[in-house]
Amino acid sequence: MDIVQIITTLFKSLFGLVNKKMQVPAVVSSEARAMPKRDDALYDRQAWENAFKFIKANYEAYYDGYIEWKGGTHKGTGQRYNNVLLAHEGGEYLEIFRTYKAGLYYLNGCDIITKERYIKEMQGDSFQTYCNVLASAFTVHYGAGDIQRYKDPRTGKYHEHSANDVFDNLKSGYYNTEELRWKIVDYKEGVSYASDGGLTLASWRNPRRGRSGHVAVVTGRGDINSMKTIEIFQAGLDYGYMPYKKGFGTAVALFFILVENDIEDNEVT
Repeated sequence: MDIVQIITTLFKSLFGLVNKKMQVPAVVSSEARAMPKRDDALYDRQAWENAFKFIKANYEAYYDGYIEWKGGTHKGTGQRYNNVLLAHEGGEYLEIFRTYKAGLYYLNGCDIITKERYIKEMQGDSFQTYCNVLASAFTVHYGAGDIQRYKDPRTGKYHEHSANDVFDNLKSGYYNTEELRWKIVDYKEGVSYASDGGLTLASWRNPRRGRSGHVAVVTGRGDINSMKTIEIFQAGLDYGYMPYKKGFGTAVALFFILVENDIEDNEVT
């Protein structure tokens, strides 16, 4: 088997895994569907679908792992990349070639490597989980900008934001603009809003000093009778669709929906 066949086989295998994780039947409770629509709602089913299509096409680029910022051209695909991620997924050690551009990670190539090389190459690199980066893929598609590497419109400067920072910024209104704002709602309204094509984020700040928080996308599916059984989509140590309880454990998140801005009320409420 030559190198092209090996790469083709790898991509088919990974794509099969992606399809399995991405294809989940839509199950929305009648209670969620019966909730009244908001006057300030930003329902954009196309943005929602485009965000999921993007993640599906670049699924491996959002694995957690060790990142090194270096550029080159992937030998198999011929595509340029500007960073490399080392990941251990599904029993395989992977070297994932990516391009970061305008808040999104694009997949440029993926190779299976040995455990020995994985251990050698990871030395000195920083381990990253991507819950905030994946959430940013959705905010970018909805026109709300990259909330992980955010360009402050007031200063024009970029700032890196952890999951804890994202929680603080959503709650304080830091990400609000003249056109859009984030509003706190209860989890049931957040599920209903997502089921209608709106963007809902579940966000939690870790109260323990130096420990990471968490943020996930609410899909609008699952059992709405309990917060722990609603469905979320996230990256991190667990990646893909899952119940809230699996992603957040016992942590109680706040739920933020992206709405059109009322100029007379630019505060998060």
